Amino acid sequence: MKALQLHAIGKGAWSETPRPTVGRDELLVQTGASVICTSDINDIRANPFGISLPIIPGHEAAGTVAAVGEAVQAFRVGDRVTTHPVHPCGQCPSCARGLSHLCEQMGHFGFNRPGTFAEFFTVRQDRARHIPDAMDFALAALAEPVAVCLEALHQARLQAGNRLLIVGDGPFGVLIARLAQTWGLSKVVLGGHHDFRLAFAQGATLVNMRRQADPQAAGLAGLEGSKQLVPDEIGRHADAGILHVKVDMLVLCLTREVKFATIWHRFNGVDNKIADNTLKFFVVSLHPRETIDSNF
Repeated sequence: MKALQLHAIGKGAWSETPRPTVGRDELLVQTGASVICTSDINDIRANPFGISLPIIPGHEAAGTVAAVGEAVQAFRVGDRVTTHPVHPCGQCPSCARGLSHLCEQMGHFGFNRPGTFAEFFTVRQDRARHIPDAMDFALAALAEPVAVCLEALHQARLQAGNRLLIVGDGPFGVLIARLAQTWGLSKVVLGGHHDFRLAFAQGATLVNMRRQADPQAAGLAGLEGSKQLVPDEIGRHADAGILHVKVDMLVLCLTREVKFATIWHRFNGVDNKIADNTLKFFVVSLHPRETIDSNF
């Protein structure tokens, strides 16, 4: 099969590689679409996590089941599926405590198992989900990042009529702004730095903070009636301030530089949270600051 292999930092090539062998509890998936995450770009540019090379990158994908292992019962050849990139072991102390997102032996597409930038890839059956026949593969490949954004909104415990301020116009900020408009909120404001990104969140109140003399005040002004703002930072590596707002809104600090002990996500959402008792709602997400400006 053909696959994109990363051989060294900044050096990748399409190669002929063996088709992967399906394990007894795995699916062999013929790739229908595999989308590019900013972490893929970072891996190619700098390999910040020290991935052993060569490897096939890519981790957000959907496709058609081409073969199944002998222990697979819920899927059959021809099924259309989307997949989750992370594969917790299910046996370590963290997994035994129900904290699979902190798995000590975590498997991950494009990190320690072959990724999805290939004609075929394998996925454990519990990391796959059926998709409707009418769903486009490119859309289905976004299931995991969309699930992360939905979980962020659920974690905020928003109620109808609340106001929501989102700081950061990367893909997650835009997705949250789009999803939040279905929650019956009185106002959704997205603040960012790029008009072309903000434009993907039509229907929300859009604020280009780069053009504002006081970006924080501009974001709050979009909410009409916000009461208190206290700037802060997360540690010495933070490159974006946190907006501490004591009103009924969710505030996202979307930053690339914040370091977490783990970056793994559950299939149905994000587990990385920083508690702050001064806020009614506070969720932190990772913002890809290096997203290519012409398209994300």
